[in-house]
Parts: sequence; C-alpha cells; structure tokens
Amino acid sequence: MKNLTIRDRSDLHRREFLALAASSVGVGLTTRTSAAEVSRIVTLKEAHQGTLEIDLRIMNQYDVQPPEVQEFYTACRAALTGPNPEESLAQQCRNFNRSTLGGPM
Repeated sequence: MKNLTIRDRSDLHRREFLALAASSVGVGLTTRTSAAEVSRIVTLKEAHQGTLEIDLRIMNQYDVQPPEVQEFYTACRAALTGPNPEESLAQQCRNFNRSTLGGPM
C-alpha cells in the first residue's frame, strides 16, 4: 500500500464507517416483522379515533404492559367519563392501591 496522508486515512476511515452504517441500516429496514408486531402499530389516523382498543394498542405498541397496568388504565379511563370524574378516579386509585398526586393532570 502506498503512503497515505492523514487526510487520505481519515477519508478512508470515514468511507469504511459509512459503508458499515449503510449496510447496518439496510439490514434493519429489511428485517421481517411478525404479524403480532404489525397489528400493534397504530397509524396517526387511528390514534385520532380515541377508542379504548386503539389507546391500549398505543400503550402496548413498543412493549406489552402487564395485565394489571392495562386494567388500571381501562378503569381510570372509564372513571374519567362518569358524572363525578375526580371521585371516580380516586376510587380506582384506591382499588388498584395507587396514589393520586392531585393537580391538573
């Protein structure tokens, strides 16, 4: 190999890095996704529907939550649509042994 300048070596390392990065990204883009993973993906259009099923799919999109977390979310969501949302939500927190912090959220 002929004598390379520092700039030539740097350019060579950059090209090697870019080739490696491109091949890694290509593999990631062509990896097959299971049907179960695809069914959990929520589109923006679906997200705006605001149904319980879609909200649970959003919550579980990247990592499926334990059943007790999903049950707590479902109960709290239902409590917030009742006639006395603050008391209903507080009751659900007591039922699931969770603390409420108060405040606007």
